[in-house]
Amino acid sequence: MHKLHVFHRCHRSFFTLSSKLFSSASSYKIFACSAMYGRGVAAFDMDLFWSTGGTLYVGHPRLLKEEFGRDPFEWSDAEVPRGTLTVEKLLDLASELPRLTLALDLKGSTYDAYPIYLARLRDMVARRRLQRRAWIWVDSAEAVAALGPSNGVRFGRPLYDRGDAAADCAAQLEAADARRFEFLGPSATCASARFFAAPAAAPWRRAPRHVLVWT
Repeated sequence: MHKLHVFHRCHRSFFTLSSKLFSSASSYKIFACSAMYGRGVAAFDMDLFWSTGGTLYVGHPRLLKEEFGRDPFEWSDAEVPRGTLTVEKLLDLASELPRLTLALDLKGSTYDAYPIYLARLRDMVARRRLQRRAWIWVDSAEAVAALGPSNGVRFGRPLYDRGDAAADCAAQLEAADARRFEFLGPSATCASARFFAAPAAAPWRRAPRHVLVWT
């Protein structure tokens, strides 16, 4: 048995706070997220990065680099575009809005500092007791194991279709994944009957699991 969740991606993620709702003039996608929230959609997949000053922000590094011509991981706090939401404020908002559920994807896994910021994100979620509503994507079981205690935070294994409707997403699963992750995150394209019937998905069928499908 699986408990199914469907999350909506907000790639640009330039959020400001207004009347405790998401709003921004930065991109159409954020207007779309705001509109969905107002219509009762309260589950969002959000990308994160960190500044050279050590602050965690909401935003997709690749898209930000395309827009501003510079790697966001090289930005100081003063250089981060005005209005970009910090993860601190995002989680404070989640504490105030009991319907808001987040799937947080910390980018930058190739950087040496990634484990430090992943641990910091885990602690920020745990400190606010948001373990049941703020989940964290991690690409490898090794990265989760290196963190040590989870502090009750849920970690999920994302699975990507890379734009290929015929992708064998189950091939991305590893034996350690079922031991380290509490939820599985196939893209909407990956989440097919063929995927869930695949031998590699067998460990996920033997015990109740959360399945977070993102669009």
